[in-house]
Amino acid sequence: MHVVVGSYEGQLLGFRLQSQAEPQGEASDGEYSEAKPIFAIAAHAGCVRSVACGGAVLATGSTDNTISIFNLRKRRAFGKLLQQDGGGSINCLRFFGSSHLFSAGDDSEVCIWRTSDWECLLRMKGHRGAVLDVAIHPTGRLALSVAVDRKLILWNLLTGKCNYTATLEDVSRLVRWTPRGDAYLVAVSSAVLVYGLRSGAVEQRLEHGGTPLGAAFASESLLVTGGEDKALHVWDISSGTRVANLPRAHKARVKAIEAMGTLIASASSDGEVRVWRLDAQPQLVNLQALFSVPTRLRLTSLALSSLGAAPVAASVAAIAADGAEEQESEPGMVGKGEEVSAKAPKASKKRKALAGGSASAARQAGVPDGTKPRAAPQSARTHESSTLATGDSPLTPAEPAEDPAATAAGARRKPKKVSPPASSKRGTQKKHQKSPRHSMSSVQ
Repeated sequence: MHVVVGSYEGQLLGFRLQSQAEPQGEASDGEYSEAKPIFAIAAHAGCVRSVACGGAVLATGSTDNTISIFNLRKRRAFGKLLQQDGGGSINCLRFFGSSHLFSAGDDSEVCIWRTSDWECLLRMKGHRGAVLDVAIHPTGRLALSVAVDRKLILWNLLTGKCNYTATLEDVSRLVRWTPRGDAYLVAVSSAVLVYGLRSGAVEQRLEHGGTPLGAAFASESLLVTGGEDKALHVWDISSGTRVANLPRAHKARVKAIEAMGTLIASASSDGEVRVWRLDAQPQLVNLQALFSVPTRLRLTSLALSSLGAAPVAASVAAIAADGAEEQESEPGMVGKGEEVSAKAPKASKKRKALAGGSASAARQAGVPDGTKPRAAPQSARTHESSTLATGDSPLTPAEPAEDPAATAAGARRKPKKVSPPASSKRGTQKKHQKSPRHSMSSVQ
C-alpha cells in the first residue's frame, strides 16, 4: 500500500505502508504499523492541488497549469500534460480504473484523457467558472461536476453531453457518488447533502462544525468526512446518523481523506498524515489510530494506491467514441442560454448496442431529463508529451453486464485513431517526441 501527498510548496512525497513483522510485504488493513518514505520530488512550480492514482500511474495537478505523470512501480517521471491550450490551474484529477483520467480546472472545462497514449479525447464545457471537483459513476456512464458558479452538472459520458443541471445553495468543493451509484453527495458551507439519484431530492443532511473538505466511503453505507473543524466524522448515510466522531483528529483543518477498505488516511494542513483503521461492529463503530507521519509541509492533497490490486474495468470506452461518425448537435442551453458551438461524436449502431443507447444511459439510472444537452468538442489539443508511456494497455471497450452478446461484439471491435483538428496541429508539432524521463529521488 502506498500513500502519496502533495503540498503548497509543489513537493510530492511517497510512503509505503508496512508492518514491523513483514517490512517488505503487504500487510492487512489492521496490521500496518509504520510508513517508510520511498520518494520525494519537486513535482511542480506551483501548489499541488490534486493527486490521483490509477494502478501504477500517478497524476498530479497544480497551479502551474500542468498535469505531471509518474509511474509508481518504476518510480519514474514521464513528463507533463497541458490542460487544453494551456488552460488554468488544475483543481481535480480522477482516474476511472487505469484506462482514463478526468481533469478539471480554472478554465471551466472537464477533460478526459486516454492513458494508453495520453490523448485528450473530450473537452466537456458547461460551467461558467472554475470546476472544483468531479465524480465518476461506478458504471462509468455518468459523471458529476461542481464549480464556483454553484452549478451541479450531470454528464452523459456516452455522448459527452450535459444531461442535467441544478443550482446549489452554496459553492461546493466536493462531490461524490455512493458505492452503489444510487445517490450522490455534495458538500456545502457546513453540511454534506445526500441526494437521491432517482428523486433528485435531498434525502439526508449531515451537519458539520465547519466546511467539509474531504470525504471517503469505507463501506457501502459508512462515510468518513473531515474539514475545517479539524475532526473526523463517520456517518451512516442510510439513516443520516453520526456513528463515530473524533473531535480532535488533527491539530489543523483536514484537507483530504482517502479510504481503501477499512484503512483510512487523512492529511492536514499542518503537515501531518494519519492512518486509521475503521472497526465496524453491529452496535459500535470506532476509528482506531494506527500511526502518524509528520512531513513538515503544508499538505493539500492525498491519494492511496495498491499496486498489487487489479484495476477496475468498466464501460468507459464509449466516452471517446473513437472512430465514430460526426453529426451536428442540436443547439441546446445549459444554465442561461449559452450557445453550443461544437460537434459531438455520434455513436455507431454497434456502440449504441454496447451502451444501450446514448439517451437511455441516464434514463436507466433514473435521472430525470433536464435542460437540453450541451455538446462537447470532438477532440482536443494535446501537449507535446502526449506519447508518454505508462506500461498499461488500453482498455478494451466494455459493456453493460446485461448484454453478454454485445460485450463480445464490442471486444472484437478495433477502435480507430482519432486525429486532432487541423487548428491544433501547430501546437502539437512535437507531440511524438518523448519527454525526458527523470527518476524520483529516493529517500533513505
